Amino acid sequence: MSLFREAPRVWSTHRPGIPPRCAGPRAQPPPPHQKPLRGQFTALSPPPPQISGEKPFREVVAFLNKSLGISIFAYLNGAFAPSLDELVGVLSKSHGVSGQLIVNYASTPAWG
Repeated sequence: MSLFREAPRVWSTHRPGIPPRCAGPRAQPPPPHQKPLRGQFTALSPPPPQISGEKPFREVVAFLNKSLGISIFAYLNGAFAPSLDELVGVLSKSHGVSGQLIVNYASTPAWG
């Protein structure tokens, strides 16, 4: 008994003077019902939540608590915990990155 099998033979439809594209069953284009669809897809992930700049930061924390189902500690840019009374608009202007306020959170206090 041999450990190697004989490779299957592939018959080419090569005609003299015309270079073959590929020898095998994939040389033909796919049927029309298998052509790729373009521009008919929806977003896979929901857009990030937005909040008015006139709301206090406590509403961001309350939203995260409700969404996650746990009590969290929120930080801006992974650096500091702002006062819950600060307005989101003021925090976004002073600590926003490319027009977005990056809020990190943890289930336990990160420091002190």
